[in-house]
Amino acid sequence: MKKLLLVIVATLAISGCGEKIYDSSYFQANPDKAEEALKKCDSGDMSGGNCENARKGLDDYKAQKLKAHLEGKDK
Repeated sequence: MKKLLLVIVATLAISGCGEKIYDSSYFQANPDKAEEALKKCDSGDMSGGNCENARKGLDDYKAQKLKAHLEGKDK
């Protein structure tokens, strides 16, 4: 029983030590951070949720900028 409890506590402690996961709207509002994150993803220094969210956030940012440009609102 003590071993099981130790395993559970150790698992919880390890899982709580990960990096903060930002959502895609954060990266959309901070495209420079998205580009930094994607460089880390490409080099293998980062993986998981932040990579996916940075990619989506940067795509959404670019789409928003393109839409504004096409509508003449980018000036």
